[in-house]
Amino acid sequence: EPGPVSVSASLSTVPARDYAALSGHDLNLLLQHSANLANPPLTEDQLRAGNVTGGASSSTGLADAVALAQFLAFIPPTASNDTGEWAFNYVRFVNGIAQADVPESLSFAVGTTSPEVVDIRGFILGDVDGNGPDLSAKPAVLSSVGLSLELLDWSDDVITVGLSAVTLPEPLETLLFSLEYDPAHVSYIASKRTDRTSGFFVLDNPAEPGVVHGVVASGTAPPSVDAGRLLVFRLRHQASSASDSRLTFRRLRVNDRRVADSPVLALSRQPAPEALPLRFALAVSPNPFNPSTRITFDVPQHAQATAVLLRVYDIQGRFVAHLAQGTHRPGSHAVSWNGRDHQGRAVGSGLYFVHMQAGEWSTVQKISLLK
Repeated sequence: EPGPVSVSASLSTVPARDYAALSGHDLNLLLQHSANLANPPLTEDQLRAGNVTGGASSSTGLADAVALAQFLAFIPPTASNDTGEWAFNYVRFVNGIAQADVPESLSFAVGTTSPEVVDIRGFILGDVDGNGPDLSAKPAVLSSVGLSLELLDWSDDVITVGLSAVTLPEPLETLLFSLEYDPAHVSYIASKRTDRTSGFFVLDNPAEPGVVHGVVASGTAPPSVDAGRLLVFRLRHQASSASDSRLTFRRLRVNDRRVADSPVLALSRQPAPEALPLRFALAVSPNPFNPSTRITFDVPQHAQATAVLLRVYDIQGRFVAHLAQGTHRPGSHAVSWNGRDHQGRAVGSGLYFVHMQAGEWSTVQKISLLK
């Protein structure tokens, strides 16, 4: 008689409600493959792993990507959607050598006199890059990203909230989120893309009261989105007051890594403060000008009080006028130049340059004085 056979799997590799083995990167690869953008093309093993809906592995495509996105958004299985079921592919090893044949079902005999070790290395279907919970060489926590939630509008009973990347050290590939709200105060309406994510694949799942699960994937190679507003959420006011209601994130992953500081937003009907800038900036208007012009400069919300130096130079690089110097807090600031040098003398018509130095950031704006 065959000896006992033990097959075990550990949830520690795929924690409940996290499913780290199936990543946003897998979804990106399937989206790129379905759009013929995968570079390099997926291998046969990757196609087999990405084939979560069944059929020939070569037919892996958009339907598999949608199924995987549904799984990442915790959409439960239905008659036409089996993404809630675990399915495994595997390679059978004999004497350390992978066998080419992958049987339809797993069956093997165990010797009667001594235990026989059968090495089966499995991976979850949908795990296209084969990393499982190991996110390659990337750190588990993306501490250098800065995300913010801001109240954009509260008209009648509809609340509009924006999710923005203030700092993003690498191109955005995927965003996995579970946004929590108090269903006694508000209900979820929808989420929508912004100009910065207009080409992204977005799926949301509001089936669970008090939380909406969502998936955002670029599906392009390479992605190019940087800091800026990524998503807009719309919610409906349910009660007479939502002053004690907050929006938080149960799950928030950028490029499959946790965000060190998840943003929190307290909902209040008090007038929202003017949104702080997202980046350093310099602008001049009018330009050309006569007799004076207004120079505005921004210090972004993620910066601390920053030393700013603002000067005017002529076309030969000679110092002309000093406009601003000192520490400035995040926000928009403005000064004016009346076309006079540092000694109060009127300068002649021509090209001049406004130079801004803010910490390690600097820029130059060309201006023209016409008389």
